[in-house]
Amino acid sequence: NETAAGQSVLTLDDVQLPADPHEMPDTFIHLLREPPLGRRIWVPICYKRLSTLELFEGGFDQTAEWHSLLEDKDIDDIEDDNFPGAILCQFGMGDDMDYNDAMKVPSSPWYKPLDAFKKASKEYVVRVHIYQARNLDAADADGSIDPFFKVSWKGQTEQTQVVQNSFDPQYYETFDFRTRLIEPLGYNDMVSIKLYDKDDFPMPDEYCGRCFIPLTEAEVIDMDTLLDDPQKRPDVDTHHWRKLFTEVEGDREGEVLAYLQLIDLSSGGDEVPPPPVITPFKRHAVLEVFALGLRNLKPFNYMPMQCPYMEVEVEGYGGTKSVMKTKTSKKPAPENPNFLEVMRMNVALPKNPLFISALKLRMVDTRMGGYM
Repeated sequence: NETAAGQSVLTLDDVQLPADPHEMPDTFIHLLREPPLGRRIWVPICYKRLSTLELFEGGFDQTAEWHSLLEDKDIDDIEDDNFPGAILCQFGMGDDMDYNDAMKVPSSPWYKPLDAFKKASKEYVVRVHIYQARNLDAADADGSIDPFFKVSWKGQTEQTQVVQNSFDPQYYETFDFRTRLIEPLGYNDMVSIKLYDKDDFPMPDEYCGRCFIPLTEAEVIDMDTLLDDPQKRPDVDTHHWRKLFTEVEGDREGEVLAYLQLIDLSSGGDEVPPPPVITPFKRHAVLEVFALGLRNLKPFNYMPMQCPYMEVEVEGYGGTKSVMKTKTSKKPAPENPNFLEVMRMNVALPKNPLFISALKLRMVDTRMGGYM
């Protein structure tokens, strides 16, 4: 299962640790796979390594948080490029006196640590806005990617449109998931956003990375506020780019601009208004590029430059692209061409700089037979 829920408190008594806290061995969490039929040994397929010193210094005041797991490469039981998962844990460490004190104080997270799971849940709509992505890695042999995202919440999955051949795709799509949540919100599952490259049949779509959004980062809206202005757009000042990763953050390029809202249905009303339009407001502008030249161009496919030119590309919503090109030049030399041109193009740019795509500069070489 992609999501598993189990609530229990595990206590290790009389743990012998070095007197010097800096000599304490690390603490490990292992996720075990049920053994195949006929075998009795459970297989540890992934793990999380934690500093015992940090746990000890945190005492019994630590709250529950999500920990991303790492695949055990020696076992190699998880398919390549699949994320091993995350586990929600709350740790407490200290001597007997610290433990007894924590169990007596009602404000302590250990007074009744599982109460959150026993409380009556409330009905919400989890609303996920997917705006755009940027700096994606190439996924195909020709150096391209046809990206789309799958947004998942507790077994429910929605999918964005596919944008053809784009490293900075724009979507501006919203997905709603009706569900029940417990409080505090940190005890609930995180929203999963997965990036895929669309491939032609019969090849399966290629998984290219993911990120998570914890519900603690969501903007909470009650129904009364929503009904007062159903088409009110989210406050973009609170938006930020989220790094995509395969197993650990930083193991691949690319970011996604996404935002999470929680609509509290307990305040009245059952019919949730349609989500607002989140396509950014545009303004007309003139893009002016002074193309002076290129320098020190290296051979490509074992052939030196012959007659290069430069392209300037601006990508818009839905994969639309506006392109300007210089004339070809091989003066004073093909590897150091001068263009000395001023190019202008009318463009429609988002008013908010957060949504403006990066300008792309591309060098193209014209070769024998018209081959580019």
